[in-house]
Amino acid sequence: MKKLIIFTRLYLSLGVTLSGLLTFIIAKGAITSDVIVPTLAVLLLSLGTSALNQYQEREYDGNMPRTKSRPLVTGEISIFNGLLISISLIIISIVLIVISLGMTGFNLFVFTILLYNGLYTPMKRWSAFAVIPGSLLGVVAPAIGWIAAGFSLFEVGFIALAILYFIWQVPHFWLLVVMYHEDYVNAGYPTVVEIFGKASLHRITFIWMILTFLSAVFVVAIFEFSFTVNYILFALIFAHVMYRAIKFMNSPLEYLIAKKTFIHLNAFVLLTVLLVTIDRSFN
Repeated sequence: MKKLIIFTRLYLSLGVTLSGLLTFIIAKGAITSDVIVPTLAVLLLSLGTSALNQYQEREYDGNMPRTKSRPLVTGEISIFNGLLISISLIIISIVLIVISLGMTGFNLFVFTILLYNGLYTPMKRWSAFAVIPGSLLGVVAPAIGWIAAGFSLFEVGFIALAILYFIWQVPHFWLLVVMYHEDYVNAGYPTVVEIFGKASLHRITFIWMILTFLSAVFVVAIFEFSFTVNYILFALIFAHVMYRAIKFMNSPLEYLIAKKTFIHLNAFVLLTVLLVTIDRSFN
């Protein structure tokens, strides 16, 4: 069981699925049975594409301490079985999304597979800027949640959420690059550290963090909290993450600093979306 959890990156996949579920609640204002099948489909697609990603990168994973214990590298899961598991999960997810959302869901899922496994994964080997198309992946699960609730992707509410999820992915990934730069270099991946240098990357990441915070403010402005306490809570977490960002900017760009900033950045986005979700649920 543990090897399957690692192979499918279950915890990451649950996080992706949560973004879709929360978006559904934000759009609908409640949890209904309409969300069950699309949510399961998103989870299975995330599990399958993550597994397929490990199949594609198995040779590179063996060169990085962080990933050399993955099941395909150690042989705990055979290459054939790994490919079979990933394809099976993807096929089941596509069947479920077609049942629930028809061709719209099918098109979004095919787009995800092509973008993640067809473009992003191979692009990482020759470009340090694969994060840009890769950031679009963070918008797919929320898009499924929004559509499942019966709304159009062209509505300003979804656009605000999509901007937040897209922009957040950039500093999220670049902080990971800082944390595991040596691993990526040893595996032969180009990184933004090599292109910009640590000092410039430090400043650029800070700017993207500020853009993430402003995107969160835009989300709150669009959805307009019904309860004053939520504005107060948002102001408090906003002030805290701004303090952390300024501290990050004035500190050396090292593993521990990057890791703490990474945690606070992700927590800020999650708490912002949770506040909006809770507020909409009781609106």
